[in-house]
Amino acid sequence: MRYSLYREMILELIRAFHEKRELIHKNDQEETRLMQKQFSLGQCAILGGMWVKEIVSAQATHYWKTSRQKSAQKWTAETITKVQGKIMELWYPRNDELHNNEESDINKKVHAELNVTAHRHVKFQKTTK
Repeated sequence: MRYSLYREMILELIRAFHEKRELIHKNDQEETRLMQKQFSLGQCAILGGMWVKEIVSAQATHYWKTSRQKSAQKWTAETITKVQGKIMELWYPRNDELHNNEESDINKKVHAELNVTAHRHVKFQKTTK
């Protein structure tokens, strides 16, 4: 496997978790097996930096085959840091919009749904007395 394959694999894992869907498998059987194994750990594993050991081993094999003097463990640590950083870059603005901007479209929708629920509850309370 090459770096670009890992990059695509990681992006596909994140997209699948975000979109709440199954993985889109690649042609490479080994990559598919690793993706499925990582996917089965769940999204909290990715966010928490837990990666399947075979991914690190495959990266080490790639470095050995290409005669690179790099550490697969260092690559894994850097990848975990980048993934967590990118997720936080996306999360902070979304969280700010959701919780600190009362006029946002998301908050208007949430408030409308809450109002409907509250009105139903009030009507139910009046009819049961």
